[in-house]
This record gives sequence, structure tokens and C-alpha cells, in this order.
Amino acid sequence: MSLLCSLPVVLASGSFGSSARVQDLAPPEPADLRIKSYNLNYGLAGDPGTLAAVGAGAPDLVLLQETTPAWEAAIRGAYAQDFAELAFIEGPGAGGVGLLSRFPVVSEEILPSPIGWFPAWVLVVQTPQGPLQLLNLHLKPPYAERGGFLVGAFTTGDERLEELDVYLSFLDPGLPTVVLGDFNEQRGPSLALLQGLGFSDALPAGVDTWRWRVAGVQIDAALDHIFGTPDLRVVSVEVQDLGRSDHLPVMVGFVVE
Repeated sequence: MSLLCSLPVVLASGSFGSSARVQDLAPPEPADLRIKSYNLNYGLAGDPGTLAAVGAGAPDLVLLQETTPAWEAAIRGAYAQDFAELAFIEGPGAGGVGLLSRFPVVSEEILPSPIGWFPAWVLVVQTPQGPLQLLNLHLKPPYAERGGFLVGAFTTGDERLEELDVYLSFLDPGLPTVVLGDFNEQRGPSLALLQGLGFSDALPAGVDTWRWRVAGVQIDAALDHIFGTPDLRVVSVEVQDLGRSDHLPVMVGFVVE
């Protein structure tokens, strides 16, 4: 099952109180680019269902978080024939990131975290519509050295903001740009910074992308985001109920304007 959030499907589902029928609505506009973000969970390397989720829906670009050498080997074995470029960088612990691209990579730069957590990755790929810039993020988890997650949920927003502010300084403002990944927050200063700079979050508010079960109770949150510059128009959004990671894969269809 997948949760489709392109406008016709949202209306037909009644999410906004609409009584419109599916047959009354125009089909989604075809996308120029289908871009997926997926935090794999570094402890599940090679899990068949999670591996299959990486390529589900025929994305043009897949940006991964929490990759490891074992995950890299599994992904290369499964997808080397399907994508023109596969690339990975290692990071501390759960800090690895990866790319699967149907287009050639023009440039890339690894950005160390200014607070010592996970690195970010800036890439430019050459698409049929021209160069596209990507910033793949895995911002600091809401964890405080004193107080753990209970305290970190309320005190770590400024650290994620510091990371993002540094990473954004490496971007070329003249290129269509997608900033995506595991932001580790569903509201907060890092999301507000991007919105203030003119980026738009493709995911509607309230669409959860992360689930975790504690003492028999499932906690859900919107931690994964795909932001685009104004020259990238969203025509479809899909949160795929696939894989065994605590995160769900998110795929957005863009038209380049």
C-alpha cells in the first residue's frame, strides 16, 4: 500500500472534506523527474523488502541515508543494471549516504557536519531538462548528551539549524535545487529556514514518514522531507508503505519550469 498525495488523489480520498469522485478529476500531470528519499536503517543491511523498496515506483533519482558498506554491496547487486550512476560515502555510525541516478553526476562534494554528526552531500546531475542540484541530508537526531531523546526533543533544534545553515552555503543559487533527506524534525528552525529562503516542502503537513513502536504503542512523525526551489513544480507525492526501516520511502514527481 502507498499513500499518494498528488492533488487529485488527496481530494478523492476526502482528506480535505471533498466529496469529489476519482472519475471527476484529471489524472496527475506527468513528471519530468521522480526523486526518492529513503532512510534505510543501517541495522537492516540487505533486508529483501527494504532493498526492493529502494527502486519501487521507478524513480529517476534515489537519495539514501544510513547506508553502510553492507548496504552498498546489496544495492549494487540489485540495481547496478538499472541506474547509470551508483555512489556512496561512509559516515560515522548511521551516517552513510548513497545515490542511485539515471543521469550522469557532474560534480559532488562531501560536507562534514559542523557539530560532529553525520555528513551531508551536495551533487549536481545532468538531467534531460538541464543540471539539477541535490543536497542529501541526515541532520542530528533529537538526542541530548545529557537527557537523551527525552531532553533532545526540545533542545536540539538549534544544532540542526547550524548544520543546515552551513550546508546551504555550499549551494549554487543559480541551479534548480532539491534539499531532501532525514531532517529529524517535523517542525522547527531548519524547516523554517528553507521555507524562508523560498523552498517548498513537497509533503503536505501531517503526512508521517517515520514510525517507532515503544511498549506496544506506535509513534509516528513527519521526519523526512523533500524541498524544492520555485522552478521545480510538484505534480505528485508518494509515501510508500514498504520496507522494514523505521522510515518510509518518499517519492516526489517534479516538472522543471
